[in-house]
Amino acid sequence: MDNLSVHKGSRIQELISSTGAKLIFLPAYSPDLSPIELCWSKFKEFLRSRQALSSRAIRSRYSAKRTLLLTEDDVIDWFEPQWFIHMKTAVKGEAHTHNFSLRKVFLLNSSI
Repeated sequence: MDNLSVHKGSRIQELISSTGAKLIFLPAYSPDLSPIELCWSKFKEFLRSRQALSSRAIRSRYSAKRTLLLTEDDVIDWFEPQWFIHMKTAVKGEAHTHNFSLRKVFLLNSSI
């Protein structure tokens, strides 16, 4: 998890621990280890490509249509498989690669 101060609150840490997950904070100033940064990059690219529109026009046009800026493939590509390998190396063995697939998770959830 990144080092945003809200993530270090006791309530957040309790909620994460209650799921059985181990909380590992990323090293400071390591945006390359945080997939959310890829999301922000895609969002900024989207905004730049619509430079003639005002922020109000973008909000009304795209939120009204509920336009999906991120695809399922975007998210999966950001997490599999290189991200896990990179994280394991970066956190010096603290993180463990898991034998699961986000594609399988999406497929299971879409069939419910």
